[in-house]
Amino acid sequence: MISLSHGRMLIILALGSSLAAAANPAPDADPQLYLDWMRANLADVPEWNAWQEQTGELPPDFQSLPGSEFLPDPLLFRDGDAVDSPAEWPRRRQEILDNYQHYLLGRFPPKPELVRIVPIEFENHSGYSTRQVRLEYGPGGQATMRVEISLPDGPGPHPAVITPRLGGWKEHLIPRGYAAVGFAGNDFMDDTAGLPELYPEYDFAKIPRRAWAVQVVMETRKASISGVQRRLKIGYNRAARMVESMEAAGLVGPLQPNGSREILVPGGDED
Repeated sequence: MISLSHGRMLIILALGSSLAAAANPAPDADPQLYLDWMRANLADVPEWNAWQEQTGELPPDFQSLPGSEFLPDPLLFRDGDAVDSPAEWPRRRQEILDNYQHYLLGRFPPKPELVRIVPIEFENHSGYSTRQVRLEYGPGGQATMRVEISLPDGPGPHPAVITPRLGGWKEHLIPRGYAAVGFAGNDFMDDTAGLPELYPEYDFAKIPRRAWAVQVVMETRKASISGVQRRLKIGYNRAARMVESMEAAGLVGPLQPNGSREILVPGGDED
């Protein structure tokens, strides 16, 4: 199914409008007739139209859907069986996630591979520094995401706030000792707009795909000189200086026995 913002929400709005439109046919009487009414009377949403044409989905018979005054029990499977042990929870958790994607968010692709990090710009300011990079990820590194990181001067680690705009609210965060991490994922600057073409078999819409792309921003949690070399395509000496600078800035920790350094800015799962 398509996400709530493009699918269910449109149908819900149609039901609300039907109260004031006597000519509105009931969806359970003739789903195709109801779909024709929606197209003629509701605002045009090209993405929803494309999804509907691709899937052939028709408005459901809402009268036949089960109703409940309370939230579903998270410890009951859809077939009514109970989750009787911790070992059964992962299966129930996946069932909840599948339902959530089916009815609300749309289907997500697997976690993408971060192919390379391309430096764009570095600036020193009064009390902080700003770095802009371009992340290249996904199939063949064709998906890109611009990220701006602003760090307060002085020793770290610095707590970080991630926001979907390149400025990252740094004017509010830097004076309070926070790192500001912003990425291009909003209505005015959306680097995720090309993802549907790269992942045509998945139907995640605007807001869900921006949330999905955040994991790329948070993806790398360990740093090493060889890793910086590989990702930035630079020489060893330059990579070593960069890692030393990141340690001095509080971005990464000291060298560990395994040759890696822990990234101190909060992020996602470790590689």
